[in-house]
Formats: sequence, C-alpha cells, structure tokens
Amino acid sequence: YLRDLRNTPSDRVHYPISPKGRGNVTFIKLGHGDTSEGGVNGISFRGYNALDVEKYIGIMSVNHAYKLKLMGSPGKNGHPYHHHVNSFQLQADDKCHGQSFRAGEWRDVTFGRGVEIRWRNDRYFGEIMLHCHMLEHEDKGMMSLYRVCNENETTGVCALVSQKRQHQALGSSSTTELGNKRRAHLAAEDPWQLMILLFATTACWGIGLVSFIWRQVFDKCVVRKVSQESNQGRYGSFGHNLNFESS
Repeated sequence: YLRDLRNTPSDRVHYPISPKGRGNVTFIKLGHGDTSEGGVNGISFRGYNALDVEKYIGIMSVNHAYKLKLMGSPGKNGHPYHHHVNSFQLQADDKCHGQSFRAGEWRDVTFGRGVEIRWRNDRYFGEIMLHCHMLEHEDKGMMSLYRVCNENETTGVCALVSQKRQHQALGSSSTTELGNKRRAHLAAEDPWQLMILLFATTACWGIGLVSFIWRQVFDKCVVRKVSQESNQGRYGSFGHNLNFESS
C-alpha cells in the first residue's frame, strides 16, 4: 500500500478530474474579519446535499495513483492539508513553520506550499473528505470532498472518469482510426445518407442567412418610412424623437 510513488511513470499517475477544471488545491479565506468563511479553491463547503459539480473538488477511480499540487499559504496563517482514508507521499523537500519535509515521506497532514503529493486510492471507493486541519477553519467551510468511483460506476460524476478510461484505452490514434472506419462504413453502406446530411446542413445555414438578411433590409425600410413620415409631422413630437434616435 505505501510503496514509493516517486518513480511511478507519469502516465500511471493522474490528476483528479474536476467538474470545475481545477488541478490544484488551495485553502483560502473568503472575505475579511472573524466571521468570514473559508473555502477550497474559492468554494465554501455547502454540505453533502449540494450539487455534485460544487460538492466534489475531484473525481477519481479506485486502485489508481493520483497527484496534485498544494497551493496553501506559507505564512503564519498557513493552512495544513489533510484528507481521509489514504496517506499521501511528498514528492519534494520543503520547509514550513519551522518544520522540514522530505521527499518520499508519507503523511496524513502537511503544510502545502507548491509541493506535489501522490497517493493511491486503495480499495475504498465513495466520498473522501479533505479539509484544513485547523478546526476553526474547517468549521467555517474550508473543506471539500473527493469522489472515488468503483470500476463499474459509469453514471453521474463517475461518467467523467469512465470516459477518460475509455479514451486512454483507445489512445488518440486508435480513436482517430475508429472514427475513420465508422465514416468509411457509413459511406459504403449508404452513400445517400451522407449526401442527405450534407444537403440538410447546407439548407439550414442558407435559410438562416436569408432570414437574417431579410430582417436587416425590412428593419431599415421601416425605419426609413417612419422617419420620412415623422418629418412630415404625422407623428407630432413623438415622431421627432423617433427621427432623432434613428438618424
């Protein structure tokens, strides 16, 4: 379980997939004063009933190794990082708060300052809590959740890692080759399908363009007519206002 991950090939160590596209973890104070909230990557924890896109900071698979970079503050108000279930390994030396951290050490808590950590999601799948290890900060919302998906979970947020696994299994070249084969098969099976699809797409674009041009011409004609009639006094003072705005 605690085998060295420093020499693990990078293609076997992944970043957690985030619904918000984040790759790092930053504990941050939201607002000013003693009553201000805390957050992870700018989002304060809203409870287990929040939307998945806001609740989970990372989506992962069980029995896979992952890495991320901690971006916590190195100052006196720095925030110690902690996540449940799996210990993590430091990937570089660091010094913070008078303590020395050495690459290769396994920890459950550390002060992040641009240091990469790695761990393996061993056996357990489900929700894993991460938070600032200062109780006061955690209580004010400086915590979040990881979602570790089982291998056969393919729905909800787990569809993200499922799609990534499929893409990695195929490879980019295999994916391109598969797409070419499908198009060639479609053309060989019924070439009229491609022709109909091309015609329908062209027709939709053409209709849209003609409608846009007709609308522009029609609007200009209406404005010109109203302007002429307003100059003749047909609309009184309102006509003059309309003429001024359209000139």
